[in-house]
Amino acid sequence: LLSVCAMMPRASMLHGYASLLCCAASTLLVAVKAEAEASSCSGAAPSSQTPISVVSYNVLSDSLCTDSYYQLSPPGACDAAARLERVKGKLMGEIEAVPRGAGLQERPRPILCLQEVSRSWAAALVPFFEKHNYAYATALYGNEHSGYMGQCLAWPRESFEVEAVDTPRIADTVPQWKRPRAKRELDVQPGWKKLLQALGLGTGGKQEEGKGRRDEFPLDPWAEAKRRYNCAVIARLKDKRTGRHFVIGDYHMPCLFGSDKKCQVMVAHASLLFQHVDRWAAGAPYIVAGDFNLKPQDPLYEFITSGGAVPEGHPQHPPPAPWDSSWRPMFPGARSAYASHLGQEPELTNFARRNEESDEFSATLDYIWMSREWHVNGVRSLPNRKDLKPPIKSFPTNEEPSDHLLIRAELTL
Repeated sequence: LLSVCAMMPRASMLHGYASLLCCAASTLLVAVKAEAEASSCSGAAPSSQTPISVVSYNVLSDSLCTDSYYQLSPPGACDAAARLERVKGKLMGEIEAVPRGAGLQERPRPILCLQEVSRSWAAALVPFFEKHNYAYATALYGNEHSGYMGQCLAWPRESFEVEAVDTPRIADTVPQWKRPRAKRELDVQPGWKKLLQALGLGTGGKQEEGKGRRDEFPLDPWAEAKRRYNCAVIARLKDKRTGRHFVIGDYHMPCLFGSDKKCQVMVAHASLLFQHVDRWAAGAPYIVAGDFNLKPQDPLYEFITSGGAVPEGHPQHPPPAPWDSSWRPMFPGARSAYASHLGQEPELTNFARRNEESDEFSATLDYIWMSREWHVNGVRSLPNRKDLKPPIKSFPTNEEPSDHLLIRAELTL
């Protein structure tokens, strides 16, 4: 270049420009090198820790929240439109919250795990998530009575990249399990026999009151487990800052309690859920949050937290699986975020009473379960029963739009 410039007019001007560019480049390289050396000498390095916040909230389907059912709730507490705005307000409070305390700096906005999201509310929440830059996935099932409710999982786009999403019906996670025929026994009887039964003149009709009712037949735990349509939403996310991968699931367990056979259904469903999540995570750290319809004193709680196979002699051990008699209900072993941080579960996450004649129900049913890799930095404080003083007789209220409390945990991977 210099030899060419010497032979051309105005070569000195061109040479000046070239010198200036070389000088600027040299200065930039020196500055970058100095900054890199300073960073190396100070020991600074990209953080390998991945902090996240997880919110779990059963929002109470608008189809299930009526004044006729929640008779002790304040006037207006069950209005669907007002409740939706209160739920959005609660979610906004969590989205905008700045966690305080040791190890809680530079945390991304929370991942939201919602249960009992009806079809109408799932649609109404779309603009809310879009406005606040959240990606989301849903798994709605239910029926007309429940508003076809299901789960909704949402995560902030600026913090996480989604790599895969799974929305399984838990009863279908065993492919070799054949679906039983859905027809009722009455439907397969000859036409004349059905007519006699309808008139009370044949077996199984009015002369044998209740014979055809589902709740009076001996419960088959596996048939009941297969009948349940409960779906999970599971996502594999990548933290954009640290590059770490993890799996998070959102689930609402069936609600069965009382007899050992009903509890066997719960054990079967929970085992299928955790085995599927563990398999799907393929070694990655995972979280499963939601309404599990079990209390800390229930045997199922111990099965989940202890891990391993359910003792065969336990009365809540399901009978041999119909697809493989050697299959056993097993759990990979998960910890509860609240119990890990507080040393025990909160006193309650659900508080409901239908009317003055009915019994009050208050218990912990909601959990944020974690694999062993997670550290708990903090959890959202929850009220005790004694804090719910009159005139509060039942949730929902005008302050608490659901019969469940919102729970939250600050975790670090």
